Amino acid sequence: MASLTNKPRRAKKAGKQIQAAPLPVKRSATLTLAVYPLLLLTAIAFCSFRAINDPDTWFHMAFGRYVAQHGVLPPSDIFSHTAQGREWISSGWLSSVLLNWLYDRFGPGGAEFMVFAVVGSATLVVYYTAVLRYESLGAMALPLLASTLAAQMRFNPRPDVWSQLFAALVVLLLGFGVIRRGANATPARLPWLLPFVFMAWANFHAGFMAGLAAVAIYMIWIFLQTRKARQPVPWMILLPCALCFVAWMANPYGWRLLELAGKIKSIPGFDKLVFEWMPMIYLPGYNLEWPAYAGGALLLCLCGMVIWKRATPIAGWRYALMILFTAFALIQRRQAGLAAIVLPAALAPHMAGMEAWMGRRQRELIAALALAGSAGICAMQYTGVLAMGEGWPVAGLNCRMLPCFAADFLRDNRPPPNIFNSYGIGGYLLNALGPSTKVFIDGRLDVYDHSTWLDLLAAEEDRLSIDEVTRKYGVNTFVIDIRESIGDPMHLANRLTARTDWKLVFFDDDVAIFTHETPETADYTQRLQFRHVSPFAAQKLAGSLSNPAGRDAALAEIKRALRLSQGSANACALAAFAALNIKDMPTARVMLDAAFARDPASQLAKAVQQSMR
Repeated sequence: MASLTNKPRRAKKAGKQIQAAPLPVKRSATLTLAVYPLLLLTAIAFCSFRAINDPDTWFHMAFGRYVAQHGVLPPSDIFSHTAQGREWISSGWLSSVLLNWLYDRFGPGGAEFMVFAVVGSATLVVYYTAVLRYESLGAMALPLLASTLAAQMRFNPRPDVWSQLFAALVVLLLGFGVIRRGANATPARLPWLLPFVFMAWANFHAGFMAGLAAVAIYMIWIFLQTRKARQPVPWMILLPCALCFVAWMANPYGWRLLELAGKIKSIPGFDKLVFEWMPMIYLPGYNLEWPAYAGGALLLCLCGMVIWKRATPIAGWRYALMILFTAFALIQRRQAGLAAIVLPAALAPHMAGMEAWMGRRQRELIAALALAGSAGICAMQYTGVLAMGEGWPVAGLNCRMLPCFAADFLRDNRPPPNIFNSYGIGGYLLNALGPSTKVFIDGRLDVYDHSTWLDLLAAEEDRLSIDEVTRKYGVNTFVIDIRESIGDPMHLANRLTARTDWKLVFFDDDVAIFTHETPETADYTQRLQFRHVSPFAAQKLAGSLSNPAGRDAALAEIKRALRLSQGSANACALAAFAALNIKDMPTARVMLDAAFARDPASQLAKAVQQSMR
């Protein structure tokens, strides 16, 4: 059955065998087995050890913390006041426990190490399979470097990173199950590991469903090929594949884990409004940074080259997997990491053929391209070209993407319940404040009733008034994203500022906190409110500074704003505005420079700069 054979063969052309140019064995072994893997791991390290910015990381860790403390899965949601009692199915309970343990023990570096270890393992298992089983000379390093660039946006400490490793294992194990010819052939044994892979995968991440699709494609192909060749069905290969469809149920939720996908899919408009669920190419302003597209295009080009210059026939199931997972990534950009590892894994048996086609200087060319690719990825990370470029590999938090300072303020000054918060910051607040202080919404959209999600959108778009939100949910505190607020009178922050019963108690460049002034909250608001300083009402500050009685109080509030926000651009711009109003030009220039150093795009700083001219 030649069509089912996956044993590498050398191509023949005009009766002459094409072979790689011979090189000394010692040099070949060092380059192939050590240098290329080191280049791969270096690039992965630069893309893994960078400040954590994903807000969903934090609700996964909150779940893991609860399991570690109580020894059981939470029976229902305990972190929000809008979904209490509703079922919470974790997309990866075991990886959440591990993630929380690593973070508690080693800080952000522990969480980042998990990403490096998982992605690095997935990459190395594909690379060494191509080298050791399929006799590649190391050219597999090139598509794997391209896949690193394409998928680096998904190198976040959260459960879905595990799907990259398990998907690679599944594709490679399926390749080990191909029938071999010969009278003394023995049934393949490695495919019997597949059910155990799915048992683990279902507990680490719900992406196992994509793996089941891969197994189904493989089984259909095997069945059709044996029917075509009029041979008996190879049950010793199909049976372990069939067991995969049962093995995944060995998770605490059982078959209910399948409900997770349906719940997410039913959320109105989530795939057009939540960044990671958007298609790969979307509206201007919502697309990814160019390196992700460049890496994806390069990976597809390399795959096309391998297919074009293959020395052995490529099985139909491998084509089908490449098409399927590429479509996954195009439809949902969050699947980019999955597609980026499946494509090289599917073509692992055929890299040797491309190497033979490259000719006598293949190793020098491959080595030069691999070095350039690894160095290029590291340079892009160092210079900030990548979406989350931070310089050298670091361990920490990206407090421009996460509400770090707002959470610190709320930890020290527990807000009056209930909270209304923007979607993107809910996960971090949940972890920092919960379960005693409960959030309105976060990234677990499958946990919430659709009405909560729709009310969030309506409130932000002024289709649901502040009073209606307050009455319906008993809200006394708004914690909202203000990055698009300056100059937009309909933004929720500006609408709250216009109200006399809502008081600003905290702001930085990204988040503002408003508290409803009622008899029950009067002590809180009187103690913490900003009476003179607000990035949404600079004219109030000008009025206070013009009055000798209010000047000292206004300047004291500016100092407090600078301290609470850790020197935010908004606070620095207000300090520059205050110095300008009291004719202290040297201080005004210093504070304006500080504002632009913190945020070169600060709208408030630009307005102050304009007034200084």
